[in-house]
Amino acid sequence: MAAGTSYGTHGTVRWQMPGFVGREAELARVRELLRFSRLCTITGPGGVGKTSLALCAADQAACEFRDGARLVDLSTVREPELLAATILAGLMAVAPAPPAGSPGRPDPRSEPSPQLDQLLGCLRERKLLLIIDTCEHLIDGCARLVDIMLREAPGLTILATTRQPLDVAGEAVLQLCPLPVPDPRSVTAGKADSVELFARRAAVTVPGFTVTQDNLDDVITICRRLDGIPLAIELAAAQLRASPLPLLAERDDQLRLLIDDRHPGPARHRSLRATIEWSYWLCTPTERLLWARMSVFAGGFDIAAAEDVCADGELGRRDILPTLISLVDKNILGRAGTRDGGPMFLLPDTLRGYGAERLHLAGTGAVARRYGIPARHRGAGSGGSAEGGSTGPGGGLPEERGLPEDHGLPEDRGLAEDRGLPAGGVHRGEEGPTAPAGCGPAEDAVRSRFIAHYLALAERFERQPTTDQPGQYQRLLAEHANLRAAFDYALDLPGNDTAAIVLATALRVYWQISGQLLEAEYWLDRAVQRCPKRSVVRARVLGARSTVRVLLGDFANGYADAREAVTMAMAFGDLATAGLGHLTLYTGLTFSGDLEAGPAAAAAAADCLTSAGDAFGLAQYDLVDALFQMQTQQLDECYASAVRGLGRLPSDEVWCSSYLYTIQSLVLFLRGEAERGKPMGLLGLAMKHRIGDRLGLGFALGTQAFIAAAEGRHERTAWLLGASGPHWERAGHEYIGFPIFSSLHEVSERMAREALGDERYSALHAAGLAAPHDYAIARALSDEEQLGDPRDAE
Repeated sequence: MAAGTSYGTHGTVRWQMPGFVGREAELARVRELLRFSRLCTITGPGGVGKTSLALCAADQAACEFRDGARLVDLSTVREPELLAATILAGLMAVAPAPPAGSPGRPDPRSEPSPQLDQLLGCLRERKLLLIIDTCEHLIDGCARLVDIMLREAPGLTILATTRQPLDVAGEAVLQLCPLPVPDPRSVTAGKADSVELFARRAAVTVPGFTVTQDNLDDVITICRRLDGIPLAIELAAAQLRASPLPLLAERDDQLRLLIDDRHPGPARHRSLRATIEWSYWLCTPTERLLWARMSVFAGGFDIAAAEDVCADGELGRRDILPTLISLVDKNILGRAGTRDGGPMFLLPDTLRGYGAERLHLAGTGAVARRYGIPARHRGAGSGGSAEGGSTGPGGGLPEERGLPEDHGLPEDRGLAEDRGLPAGGVHRGEEGPTAPAGCGPAEDAVRSRFIAHYLALAERFERQPTTDQPGQYQRLLAEHANLRAAFDYALDLPGNDTAAIVLATALRVYWQISGQLLEAEYWLDRAVQRCPKRSVVRARVLGARSTVRVLLGDFANGYADAREAVTMAMAFGDLATAGLGHLTLYTGLTFSGDLEAGPAAAAAAADCLTSAGDAFGLAQYDLVDALFQMQTQQLDECYASAVRGLGRLPSDEVWCSSYLYTIQSLVLFLRGEAERGKPMGLLGLAMKHRIGDRLGLGFALGTQAFIAAAEGRHERTAWLLGASGPHWERAGHEYIGFPIFSSLHEVSERMAREALGDERYSALHAAGLAAPHDYAIARALSDEEQLGDPRDAE
């Protein structure tokens, strides 16, 4: 797969790789294996095209599976305990990219995983082809999970890509070999797959390029020296912009020098590495430096992020954009769409890994020694470059970024003191920053800037949750992989517990909107371990975790966290945190139906949040209070709470307002005024769709189904109840266990079944369940009786 090739990393498979060449026999073999085995594994070295083949096979086979084919990319997962949650998120068509690894994690085999329980619940009733891409770095964890999924989900078939087999019972393995390189004397040499791949890629680099009898020998020579590895061939073809074809074909001596004979493994692995190194040394020193620094990004990034993270005294901010453009032109860096009108970039995994190695070795002299690079190639720069040297002036240390010397990550000293955080940012020795074990000063400095950039994004959403709320949330969602990497880097860098803790707690609202509650609990568990002493920060972490646990239905542990958070926060005078802790207790008591204890928690929450001046917290209190009043059948009070909450919020706030509009609609429905309440419900649904609140969409679609049932529109009821189903898979249970919504669901379903009959009801429910997300919302908003077959959306 080419350096610039793009494909969807999570969600429904859509074939988007028109440059796929050859592999007819392998493709047919994969299709055959999928018919006779529920686990097919494509193995082979890096760059051989495993992902491309899997995607093509899945695209052809998807029609044979009732629920289609889904792709989950595991390339950035580093913790085995996050595998189940990542696959579940992929099934929900979300794009998180799991974080890099960290020490001190629990053994995933030690106890049952709630992530696994929810994943299995999602899979058991599906007939699905699941593609799990890139398993080799967590081979044991992947093997255990695959074995469990296949045993528990009889309708599941798995297509895996990895460099080695999973060794799971029933596994069918296809070893994918490099493309064959023809004999130049063969009459069909010009039609060989390796030659065709080079020709197509070269035509992109040099428009009008074709393989002729005059240049065929040169093309075959290059393909042979690269052992037919597709990625190596594509990278070589991309160099035609800088070197004519005959010169590329004559580079035998340079290729021999670039091959690392000490690198373990087959020659084809060394050839791939040689090609990447070849591309690296064809870059300018500035391009090489940026390549190495960009390797800290776990996902896509924009120009501003590249400037904040990669620029310093040696590589100026003004140099970033032209260097990004030149790396795109050289097919090192890929385009990954746009955001806010500007381009997004992505460094492919293989090239990111190489860049990370260069960054890791930067400043130590090990790069030159390891590869025997002549002094003339080492570059004149210092300042933590990928060529060697120290961090130099402007290397991103706290005081150089206008930050206090004793706290390198938060925006100012006051933030650390206000949060009660432990002092200390990047540790400093007499000669400069002290890197964590195994890291050099250059890597330390770049990671510190990376942490600071993503910490600022999270803190802005915490401080200003109602300002451009959809834009901020969607930005954080798109940056999920980078946020996780920042959290992991912060845990690894000595003295940066501060940043890790702040990052985990600052995303409290983000976790609720995204519904990625299992992921949130995992982060917050690790954050709690880093602040064992009584403090404001421990209170805030426990408060955030209590919210997550209550929303997951873990009321006992959620209550325990909330009560400890309240006690600790009150002792330190943090009324806002105490108020949110009381609010969590009120939420749990409301959802669990403990109506006697609810009022006391409500009064305490309102008092603390009012004293703290937390308008957004009070609006959330009004939301919970409305639900409580609905539970006690006090419909007037319920409606009044919703109106009060909307009055506290700016007109452009979306997440909380949409819940309040949905509640108003439901109250009017329960009063017998469904027609009056319908516009509010549709507005709430549209707002939920706008911000992408998956859990909220479940409530909003369910409310529309209840109203349809009351109107006697039973086909619409059945379809909408089906369409709401996927939104509950991440929460683990419908309506997060809220009793009155569950009761209304049961009544609506019973009415529709009685009117339609079980067979018709089940067919309509299944159609809604299978409908693509955007299609389902559009049809629900249309307020039509016949919502249609989801296949109409294709």
